[in-house]
Parts: sequence; C-alpha cells; structure tokens
Amino acid sequence: MKSNTPADSQATQPAGTCWHEAAMWTAGVAGVFCLVVCALLLWSFLAHRMFEPLESPEVAMLKAQLEKQASNDALKEQIRVLDFEARKRYIASRDFAVRGSWLLAGGMAVFLLCLKYWASSRKSLPNPKLKQEENMMQTRMMSRTSVGLLAGVLLCALAGIIVLGGGTSPWEELRAAEPPPEQKPQDQPAAPKKERGNWPSFRGASGVGIVAAKDVPAAWNAKTNAGILWKSSVPMQGESSPIVWGDRVFVTGADSKRRTVYCFDSESGKLLWEGKVDNVPGSPAEPPSISPETGFAAPTPATDGSRVYAIFTNGDIAAFDFTGKRTWAHAFGPLQDPYGHASSLAIHKNLVLVQLDQASPDEGKSALIALNSETGKTEWESKRPVGASWASPIVINAADRDQIITSSNPFVISHDPKDGGELWRVGPLGGDVAPSPIFGDGLVFACNLGGGSFAVRPDGFGNVTDTSVAWKLDDDLPEICSPLMTGGFLFLVGTYGQVACYSTADQKKLWSHDFEVEVNSSPSVAGKNIYLLDKTGVMHIFEAAAEFRKAGKCDIGEQSTCCPAFTEGRIYIRGKQNLYCVGKRE
Repeated sequence: MKSNTPADSQATQPAGTCWHEAAMWTAGVAGVFCLVVCALLLWSFLAHRMFEPLESPEVAMLKAQLEKQASNDALKEQIRVLDFEARKRYIASRDFAVRGSWLLAGGMAVFLLCLKYWASSRKSLPNPKLKQEENMMQTRMMSRTSVGLLAGVLLCALAGIIVLGGGTSPWEELRAAEPPPEQKPQDQPAAPKKERGNWPSFRGASGVGIVAAKDVPAAWNAKTNAGILWKSSVPMQGESSPIVWGDRVFVTGADSKRRTVYCFDSESGKLLWEGKVDNVPGSPAEPPSISPETGFAAPTPATDGSRVYAIFTNGDIAAFDFTGKRTWAHAFGPLQDPYGHASSLAIHKNLVLVQLDQASPDEGKSALIALNSETGKTEWESKRPVGASWASPIVINAADRDQIITSSNPFVISHDPKDGGELWRVGPLGGDVAPSPIFGDGLVFACNLGGGSFAVRPDGFGNVTDTSVAWKLDDDLPEICSPLMTGGFLFLVGTYGQVACYSTADQKKLWSHDFEVEVNSSPSVAGKNIYLLDKTGVMHIFEAAAEFRKAGKCDIGEQSTCCPAFTEGRIYIRGKQNLYCVGKRE
C-alpha cells in the first residue's frame, strides 16, 4: 500500500485551501448583497406606505380645482398626466418588490451554501506551516477571481432590479402588424330574441352596449318629474349597474361588513326582497383594501332568468332565485387587487363566468372560472398569465365557435367555453386594464390608456399578435369607459368627457367632442343614438354618425357612475342613492 508523503500533501493542499478561502469570501459578498437588497426593499416599502402612489394629494387638489373650472383643458391634461405617472410608479414599485424578493432568496441561498462549505472544509485543511509561498499566491489569486466573478453577477442582478423596477416594461416594443386583408363588415352582435326585452348583464346581453330594444326614451327631466316613471331608494351604496329580466330589476350594495342583492319591481319600483350574502364559508374576516371610487359592490350582477348571480369586492359570490332564496354561495377571497375587484359576471348557457384577475402576472394567481349556474360547482378553472384587471369578459360567436374574450395586462386572451382552454392571445396590452373588450364588424377590439390597443380577427390559434391584428390605435384610448363599435364607427370615451369617433374601415379619426364632464359610465347605442351618462347624472345623447350631432341632454338630478339598463320603452339608471326608471306613462 502506498503511503502519503509530505510532498504529496503539499501537492494537494492548494485546491482545498483555495476553495476554503473562496467560500469564505463568497459568503461575505453574498451577505453584503443580501443586506443591500433588504435595505432597498425596506426603503421601497416605507416609501410606498408614506407616499401612496395611487393617492396623490396633488391630483386630489387639481380635481378640486377642476370642479370649479370645468372647462379648463390645461388642468384636465395635467391631471391625466399626473394620474398616469402615479399608476406607472405603482406598477414599478410592485415589480421591484417581486424581483427584489427573488434576488434576496438567491443571495441567501448562496450565503448559506458557502457558509456551510467553509465550515466543513475548515476541518480538513492541511497544517498552515506546510504551505509554500507559491501555493499561497495561487490560492489567493483563485479566491479573488471566484469572488470577483460572483460579486459581478450579484451587482449586475441588483442593477437589473433597479432598472427594471423603474417601470421599463419588457413589452414596450412590438413589431408592426402586416396590413390586414380587406374585410367585409359584419352585422353587430344582437341579443337572442328571448332576451330582447331584458338587460341581463353588464352592457346588455351581448356585453358590448348594443341595445336591441326599440322606442328607447330620449327626453326626461328630474326637476319637473317629466319622463320619470318611478324613483326608489337603494338601502346600500354600490357602483354596480342595474340589470333587468322581465318584471325584475337587480342591483347590489355593500359596505365593509355587509353585502346585499336587491330586487325591485320593474313597473312600480317597489323593493321586493333583499338577499344577504353572509356566512359564506371561507369568506375573508377582514374587508379588502379598496379605492373609494371602486367601493365594496363594484361588479355588475348577471341573470339567466332563473337566478341572479352577484360577486363582491371581497371575492364572495352568491346565487338567488327570483323569490329571494339563496341557492348557493362561495368565497374566492381574499383577492390581491390594489383598487378592489370590479370585473362583472357573464353568463354562457349553464355557466357563470368569473374573471378573477389579481396580483402580478408573475405570481400566477389569476384565473377564469366557470361555475355551474344551478349548483355553484366549479365546472372548470383556467389559470391565466396576467395580473390584476378590472375589465369584464364577453362571450362571442366567431369563426364557427363560441369564445370568451378577456382583457388584462399583458394579454387579450380568448378562452374556449367548453373547458376554459386558451384559443388565442394578443399582446402586450399594458397598464391597469379597466375598459372591457368589445366585438363588432368581425373584430375583437381591446384597449387601455397608455397600454395600446388591438383590433383582432378572432379566427386564429396560439399567439396571433403577428398574424391576426388588423389594426391598432394609439390616441384617444380610454382609462375606464369601455369602447363602443356600431355601424362602421368606433367610439372612445375619456374619463374627462372627450369622445372620439373613428372609422373602422380605415381607422381615420372622423371627429372628437369634449363634453367637459367626468365620465365613468360606458356608452350604449339604441337605434341611431348613443347614450352617455356623466358623473353628475346627465345623459348626453348624440348620433352615431360621421359628424357630431347632438340629439339631447337629460338629467336625473343625482350623481351616477353606473351604466344604464335598457328595455322596451324604459331606461333604468342607478344614482348614488336611488334607482330611477325613465319612460313614457302608458
């Protein structure tokens, strides 16, 4: 058996000594890196707590000035810019926290592994007296090289989160789509005949603001009570819009502790019943953190004529039959949503569709869920690679198939109603997406202020950004109000009352008009007239035409941020305190 000699020991000792020192220095660098990342994350957290990005005192002050100077265009533009920058800062701080957390975890892993190796290798090191000068120099050189490389990698990673956390999106650039083939405009989607006297969900049966009913009122006055058939008090406040089925009108209301569905008689305005959404298994004990503009009852309910379905900002959802009996309830919360959940429900056959977009795209918490309308059982759940959004889903039939169209950051996605599978996607769509997608002239159109827009031919599969985008617009994009497409025209409504009309054939801007009012409600079209309700409760009526032509102006005398519901000869409008029925007395 061969025995080790001093010469052998000296020959083998440099490698062990080198890696021992390298582990020691690497652990030190990783430790310092973790401390720096922790400090940056703490600084970001404290800055966010002290200076809430979404609650700018400067914006609040300017809005107060705007109430006194409604026609000040410069002031409006200043508010738009500041509000948009505040949202960018919020998204940047959220992304910074996510990237910083991953880097902190990586740095801690390196620190602990090197520390463990340093401790274990220390026991097996040779006697220092046996080291030679040459081996000492080699050891130091190798140690410094390895530590230098690690420090460079960590510093690059740290610089990366600082730069990327500053709001530079990886989706900023997109290849221009090829000119689309010439298309023949198709008819607007219309509600099924059995629902033409109803308004069963957000923006009607088709979800795009197309009114199938005829003889829609175009004149009323709350001060003289002309054209106001009835007015009924709604016990609890909510931002949800009214829906109608036959002789029933439904709205929701909620505060931090209570959630309620209200049913009114459509002819008399009498409150028929109140359905309480309480004692829901798994419901969050604490109320969600919300924006005051969102409130606790922002999503619009939906009905299929047998039951009414309602979801609230805390994630509780419930179904009631038309007598007021609760048939089922579930809890999806708590939801990670900076403003509060506001996506409305949609109905497809026997499914209640719930778009639960939340958190950031990287966290994987968003999903589209289909519940059995009779039992509340989950029929399918499709995970979505998107972040929080406030847009509502719509159901269309195009390319010989039913499709659920959703809009969020960073994708517009079409899902198959059979199993929730993804049919196609287009992106990137940036920002806090609130406008819902629409369908008309054979195209899906989705947009968001500062985030871009897409007019998509809905006949593809997979990522169709480079193959199915017919055209895009960059100007006049809305922040809250959903767009409207009718008769070859596209109407876009800004939060401060600017309306722009585009031709869908060549994307030419035909006209724009500033109503000089704040608007949260989305427009609807009945016949040749477009109805747009502003926040003061005034309905602006103008023609869907190539030139701006005013057709009327009516007032309910009460503030409103909701979308009206339209049926034959009736308009139902929800104000801050009351529900109104507008129409002619028979």
